[in-house]
Amino acid sequence: MKYNMSIEELENLKKDKNKSKWGGARDNSGRKKGKTDKTKIKEQLIEEQFKEFVSKEDIRELIKIAVLMAKSGNTAMLKFVLEQLFGKAPQGIDLTTKGEKVNMVFYLPEKK
Repeated sequence: MKYNMSIEELENLKKDKNKSKWGGARDNSGRKKGKTDKTKIKEQLIEEQFKEFVSKEDIRELIKIAVLMAKSGNTAMLKFVLEQLFGKAPQGIDLTTKGEKVNMVFYLPEKK
């Protein structure tokens, strides 16, 4: 790009739809689709290794054991199984009082 441009050339560049000369988004820039970072690659390797050592039948057997333990009264296993099936229950968050106590006043109707 030349630096000693006339005002007319500069105005034409500003109107130009291909603004790659001015920075911003460019074709083929940024992370390529399908590229993965190191942690993703590690997770994939661990998953592949896990599948080599643990069969689908082993997983089915573990699930059966977990369900039987939950049904027999093991509350920790029951909680675990339910969280795996339905997700963890949302936790309440106090957005308004910043942890301070809220004094609530209730007015009851007068007895007649």
